[in-house]
Amino acid sequence: MLDYVVEAPRYDETRGGDERADAAAAAIERLLPSDVRVVLDVACGTGIVTGRLAGPGREIYGVDRSRGMLAFAGRRIPGHFTRGDATRLPFRAASFDAVVLIWVLHLLRDVPAAIAEAARVLRPGGVVVTTVDKNGPGRDRFALVAELAARHGLRPAGETRFTGFGQGEGGPDPVYRLVALSSASRR
Repeated sequence: MLDYVVEAPRYDETRGGDERADAAAAAIERLLPSDVRVVLDVACGTGIVTGRLAGPGREIYGVDRSRGMLAFAGRRIPGHFTRGDATRLPFRAASFDAVVLIWVLHLLRDVPAAIAEAARVLRPGGVVVTTVDKNGPGRDRFALVAELAARHGLRPAGETRFTGFGQGEGGPDPVYRLVALSSASRR
């Protein structure tokens, strides 16, 4: 397992930096309804993508397990980051218009708990946006994520793809699949 405290100072530069973050944030924005005002980025890491989701009239929050990553995230958006686990989010129910889980489900042992928590903190009519199928058929495969989301009233509501610039490891850069899962009642 990667030591994210040690990795934090060089994390962004070894994973595509600004170019990859710009591509990820633009893809997320394509899936967010225009009335989204409060967003939670789960496993926000250094906040490089999280910070790009901020804008006029929008509150951005991030949560991550790593103190090292949060130290960097806090520099991007001071005061909006907290330490926590994707399977036990430290927020009240129905707190967010959107919950973003990017590049995280494939790493988790308990994907059902993470999906349940995302649904719990989501406001009625909200949207969960997540990457799926990152490393082939695994814990983040779309069929499983959609099935788990359906248990909490979330249905597929759109998808897009984006290039993971700087992630090719000697080959072509990967193209990531990003899906939106929405509750039935939009405001």
